[in-house]
Parts: sequence; structure tokens; C-alpha cells
Amino acid sequence: MKRIIFNVAFAVSFVVIFASVFTFYLDEFAGAYNGIETLSPSDQLEILECYDWSEQISDFPMENGKGAEEVPVLIYHRIVDDAAVTKSHYDDSANLHSTIVLKSEFIKQMEFLYEEGYTVLNSKEFLLFMMNELEVPEKSVLLTFDDGYKDNFREAYPILKKYDFTALSFLITSIIPKSDEKYKAQDVQYFSTQDIENSCDIFEFYSHTFAFHKQTPDLEAHLKEKSKEEIKKDISVSLHNLNERNRAFSYPSGEYDLDTIAILSELDIEMAFSIDKINAEPGMNLLEIPRKEITSTTGMEDFKHKLIEKNPTDTGS
Repeated sequence: MKRIIFNVAFAVSFVVIFASVFTFYLDEFAGAYNGIETLSPSDQLEILECYDWSEQISDFPMENGKGAEEVPVLIYHRIVDDAAVTKSHYDDSANLHSTIVLKSEFIKQMEFLYEEGYTVLNSKEFLLFMMNELEVPEKSVLLTFDDGYKDNFREAYPILKKYDFTALSFLITSIIPKSDEKYKAQDVQYFSTQDIENSCDIFEFYSHTFAFHKQTPDLEAHLKEKSKEEIKKDISVSLHNLNERNRAFSYPSGEYDLDTIAILSELDIEMAFSIDKINAEPGMNLLEIPRKEITSTTGMEDFKHKLIEKNPTDTGS
């Protein structure tokens, strides 16, 4: 009888443990089921030698000796060529998905930054600015991309490189394909390890979680709903995948709470980005840096407004 009870208890424990592991690494398993091998928790990208440029600090010329008091941080998701747009890029209301920016619009936006003399900061320069340790030009901006869509490499990368602009790319590391696949604009695809290696002269790659870029059935963010231990484990795995690059982190959908901030602090992450309609300025909590979204409906006048609009005086910074 005792042996039966032991066997039953063992079987139940096995099922519970397996279910826990399966749930934690669901995205990884899903990639495998789709025939695409993705990064595992033990994998590590070998691209550190590519990042020397992201540690360099420019000798900024100051126009009239005046530096920036605040810097707009822009967030992009997908960049899709106008000619490649299909029904898959529209929502049920026949509107282009908000996360998609047409390539023609992105080109105009980057041309504007270049022609108007904007300085695009790297992560080190931006961090020192936020710490009040570096003056940057009044017309400065930080560019960021969330999720790591393959079209960022295919469409955005050549445009950024043309203007010698750099950007931060936040990756969901559990869905990074280990082998490259042909780009199909109508599909949802992500940076492969080869894409990352081929674009790390422009993109700085940071964590957007390992597998917690999702919500519960009640639409609660995993970074708010899961236990502190589970969240810390997930983010730790993503940092390992990225060779412990912990300068920056992006909250999925901008969702976080005080526990999330505490976890990032424990992991020595220096900056974390959310979503808001204000600029970043020194004195703000470095783990709650706001970003302004660029969406499918962001026209040029709105884009310009996001750049020149100043923070209200009562932001608490």
C-alpha cells in the first residue's frame, strides 16, 4: 500500500514539475513544434565583440552651448514595405495594425531626423545623460524597437545604416530562430541569430524577457501576475542568452509593478523602458523611463510634435 501511495505521489509530482517547466518555456516548445529551432535557456549569442561602438561616448558639439534638458525616446515595432502589405497586416476593422509603420513613413521620419540635425544617442550616452553625467545636444533622440521582428533587419536596418543612426532592439529571446529563413513580409518572423550578427553594428540587443511576453487569460501581464521567482528566472535566462547584457530592459506592453522594478534592480539592470507620452529627463527613475509610440497612424506632423513637445512642469522629475 505504501509503495502504491509513493508511486502515485511520484507520478503527481512529475506531472506538476513537467507542467511547470512546459508552461515556463512554452514559447520555446511552440517554436520547435513549428519546425523552427529557437534559443534554449542554455544558449548564448556570441556577438559581444560587435558592441565596442556602444561603449563609445561622442564629443558632442553644443549649439550655442545649450544641451538637452529632456530627450524623446521613440518606440517602434514593425516596419513593413508598402508594396508588401497584405490582408494579414490589417485588423478586423480594416485598419493597419497599430504596431506597423510603413517603410515609406519610416524613411521620411529618419530623413527628417537627419536633415534637422538630430543626434541619435547610443545606450551609454543616454544612460550618462539620465544620470546627469553627460551633456547631449538639445536635439537628441533615442530610437528603440520592441519584439525583434525580422522586418526590423530587412527594412529598418539599411535605412538606419544609411544615416549612421543606431537603435536599441529588445528581443524575446525564446523565439529567436537558430537558423535563418526566407523573409516573408506577410508572416510574423523574428530576428534569427544570423540577423543579429549581421546587424549588431547598428542595433544594440537587450532583453524583452525570455518567454514572459504574454498575458494570462484575464489579460494580466506575466511580469505582474507571475511570482517573483518565476519572473526573475525568466529575465535571468534572457540575460544569459544575451551574454549578460543588462544595461537595458523593455517591459512587454509597458506593464510592470513595484515587484518587477525590484527584480530588475536585483539583476543589476541599469535602465528599463515603459510606454508613456512624455520625454525622458534626468531625475526620473531609471527603471521607469517613458517612451513615445510611433504607430501606423503617426503622420509627419505628429512625429515632429513628439520630438519637440516638452514635458509638463509637474512630471515630478
